[in-house]
Amino acid sequence: MTTALSKKDIPLLMISIIAVVANLFVCVLVFAKRRLRTRTNKFVVSLAISDILIAGILLPICLAQVNPTVIAYMGSITLLAGVANISVVTIDRYIAVFKPFRYSEIMRLWFAKIIVLAWSLSIAVSLIPLFWNTDPTTTAHRVYIYTAQIGLVVFSYVLIFVAYIRIFRKVHQTVKKERILMLSLAKSHGQEFENNSRASPSSSESKVARVSIIIAANFMLTWLPVEYMTFMGNLGKEEYIPESLSSISFYTIALGALIDPMVYSYLKSDFRQAIKSLFVKRSRENEMSSTQGFLGQTRRLESGQRSTLI
Repeated sequence: MTTALSKKDIPLLMISIIAVVANLFVCVLVFAKRRLRTRTNKFVVSLAISDILIAGILLPICLAQVNPTVIAYMGSITLLAGVANISVVTIDRYIAVFKPFRYSEIMRLWFAKIIVLAWSLSIAVSLIPLFWNTDPTTTAHRVYIYTAQIGLVVFSYVLIFVAYIRIFRKVHQTVKKERILMLSLAKSHGQEFENNSRASPSSSESKVARVSIIIAANFMLTWLPVEYMTFMGNLGKEEYIPESLSSISFYTIALGALIDPMVYSYLKSDFRQAIKSLFVKRSRENEMSSTQGFLGQTRRLESGQRSTLI
């Protein structure tokens, strides 16, 4: 095992550290702010944990060049966990849009089970090669790789994007109906219609769905080099894998883990407001401490002046 860190690895290590800190911040923020403790945001925390595993464990052991088998298992767990968590977020949004009146009831019954199922299946499927001692030359291993890549990753993403197409269509139809209803109500009361569709529940669902699909696309694109290399290696076509692609794949995975919390922070309104209130509170505390320090210093000076006069 080689543990020496070369200069070219330092930028990747820095990105990984920042990604871990950013995703930890997301987790802490959700559990520290009561209004952020929604079921959707708890699914986001589960996804953030998978990003922490990628940036905090997978990439460091790759840089340390530990046993390739260990790297392969960790890579499989983090990949499948990411796909599973993105699938879970998609299911959450799908139910919220298509079953809005039953959403709370369904999630109350299934929330914990879905989280446990997503992680346990990811780990269990990743450990299947242990049955043939992780020998990549066996037919069972080749079949396993094709099944995992096509059946679990590719097929899952097809379903995810089909689900989001249906979600956006449904939201668009609902927003249109709400606008027509508001227009007719305004006319019946002899008032001018004000387009407040941005504040409607359907519009809010659209924004959350938009954030979710950005996260899904980010994960798919950043893991694409790894998927390509795995597929070509399984076909025995290593000559079609560029030499630089392995190094590039480390950076795409690291950046993917870093982009997720940035998307939550800037595009998800509840996160954005919570972060803003956090900084405002901190600023006020600093101002108060500065003011108290100034008043204390002023009192000490006045006291000193009085003692001099006496």
